[in-house]
Parts: sequence; structure tokens; C-alpha cells
Amino acid sequence: MRRSWLILAAVAYLVALAAVIHAQPVQGPPRLSPEARSTLERVYQQALPAALRIETVPEGTGSGFFISPDGLVMTAYHVVEGVRSFRVINARNESFSAELVGYDEFRDIAVLRARVNGPAPYLSLETSQGPRTGEPLLAIGNSRGQFIAPRYGLVNTVERDIFPFRTYAVG
Repeated sequence: MRRSWLILAAVAYLVALAAVIHAQPVQGPPRLSPEARSTLERVYQQALPAALRIETVPEGTGSGFFISPDGLVMTAYHVVEGVRSFRVINARNESFSAELVGYDEFRDIAVLRARVNGPAPYLSLETSQGPRTGEPLLAIGNSRGQFIAPRYGLVNTVERDIFPFRTYAVG
């Protein structure tokens, strides 16, 4: 008798929970307004000359961009990790050899120096203000087989701890 009462209570709880969940309105992901998309398309056209495809040996690809006129390139550390040589290719299909200058593995950032022939078009880094949740976002990369392609969206979250469980040695 006690067991059947417990099962009945559990089933009633699950039915009530299902009813509450079913009653919640289904919301899709937030959408980019046509005005914001148009603005980001203009930003993409302005940023394109500084955007780069990074080819690595052993074979691999990544993306990055010039951050100075003398050929400094910012990319992700995972693109250059364990790599022997690099070439960067811009939107005009010009190719430059490059070398690793420095990196921060934890933050997944690396800096290369490309051997450019003259001043390179570059993107200035914003350091005074970070992104805010809900702001329009443009990502330029080499994904889905497209060379330096744009992806548009909205900032989902900021300051997320991607390592919520850390292990510390106590000595």
C-alpha cells in the first residue's frame, strides 16, 4: 500500500510538471533585425581586406586578421598549436609566409608576424569596452568551405567561466 501511494505521488508530480512545461510559451532564439544585419554587412565589407585565411603545415586551416600595418596577425592558439610553418592569405588571394610571435594557450589567442611587402590593412582592437549580451555580432572565418565568410548573430552571454570546476593541488 505504501509503495503504490509513493508511485501515485510520483506520477502526479510528473504529470503536473509536464503540464507546467507544456504551458510555457516556446521561444525561438532572438533574431537579428534587418537594420542590424545591414549594418553588419557594411562592417564586413570594411573589415574584409584585413581578414585572413591561415594555412598550416601539417595541413590545416584557420582564420585571423591583421592587427597592425607591419603584418601582425591575431588568430586562435588552437590554429597554430603544434604547427611548423604558416602562410596567411588575404581576400585578394595574396599569400605571405608568417612566424609565431607569441600565444596564450589558456585564452586561445596567438599572434603571428606575416612578411608583408608594404602596409597591411588592419583592424584595431577594442580594449575599452567589451561586448554586451544582445548586441549584434559579426564573425569572419573560414567555415563550411567558404573563404573568409561572414556569420551574423547576437551576443549570447559574456564572462562565462568555461572551466567551472578547477582542481588545485594542496601541498
